Amino acid sequence: MISNHAVYQILAAEAALLALTVVACLGHGARLAWLRRADPPRLARAQETLAALLVAETGGPVPVNDLPRLPRRLRRQLLTDLSRSLRGRHRDRIGELATMLGVAGQARRWARSRWWWRRLYGAHLLRQLAVEDPILVRLLDDRHPAVRCQAILWAGDHADTILAERLMTLLTDPSALCRYTAVDALLRTGPALPPRLAEHLTNGRDPSLSTLLEIAAARPDHRYLPAALWLSGSRRARIRLRAARLLGAVGGDAATDRLVRLLDDADAGVRAAAADSLGNLQHWPAASHVARLLRDPAWEVRRASGEALLAFGAPGRLLLRRHAHDEDRFAADMAQRILRTAELRPAGAAR
Repeated sequence: MISNHAVYQILAAEAALLALTVVACLGHGARLAWLRRADPPRLARAQETLAALLVAETGGPVPVNDLPRLPRRLRRQLLTDLSRSLRGRHRDRIGELATMLGVAGQARRWARSRWWWRRLYGAHLLRQLAVEDPILVRLLDDRHPAVRCQAILWAGDHADTILAERLMTLLTDPSALCRYTAVDALLRTGPALPPRLAEHLTNGRDPSLSTLLEIAAARPDHRYLPAALWLSGSRRARIRLRAARLLGAVGGDAATDRLVRLLDDADAGVRAAAADSLGNLQHWPAASHVARLLRDPAWEVRRASGEALLAFGAPGRLLLRRHAHDEDRFAADMAQRILRTAELRPAGAAR
């Protein structure tokens, strides 16, 4: 049986613990209130000094005497806030200032932490502050997908030939988030992408070939044409479909000739993609070939045919009006539908 003295001691300890918790909460609230009042003036003075440094033509040591004695959290806030609105050499200068003020060093240490959330925040800071560090390349192979995503975002901003190649290998990452981020990064890369992407497309055995074709169609380049022509004859309908879209994005006589032949493909998706691509290219000499697809058994193919004819201008509209009274009720229905839709569109509206 517990004695009364022991019960009193337990109650006293709980009361003391409760009192300490209340004091800690009140102290934390008071500190936050003081920081809300004290931080804005200090940040404003620091922003004026750093703005002057950013517009200076030549770099140099940061005049610490002109800056408030900011804690590291405010240094991080100051530099990250400025970096969001800067580009070019001014953004590069932010990286130099981050190194001089010790913020970059702290971010590097976090990026090497054993804890994934610290690595994530460190990589995020290094990217925001435009700090170049080899650790970001190593983080592309990090065991946590969130950290890999942050490194992929950085690689998309700095993709040279090697990084562009590395990003393409990440299209088969086990994490869907990393794969989508890699696609976004590749779409943002600069002139290093086309030669490497053309080589991968020509290979034809890349496990992410379908995704690479989508990226190429979103960023068309004439160097993709030979691979697109070759892949349009693939045994896989999915590859032929994406190759047809790429041909429509690249254009050219060879592309339009191949697209006309793809109108007779065995797969309905490929036929629809070929018609869409010819419409995007406004290749009206193929109007009679496209008009035949108004009788196609697949609704999506008939729709693509009608939209393409509409994009061809006067020749296409003439064929649509003729097929509006076609003996094939599916062809007549689609032609009438496309013509009615065209009447509702504003003049000069795009497809």
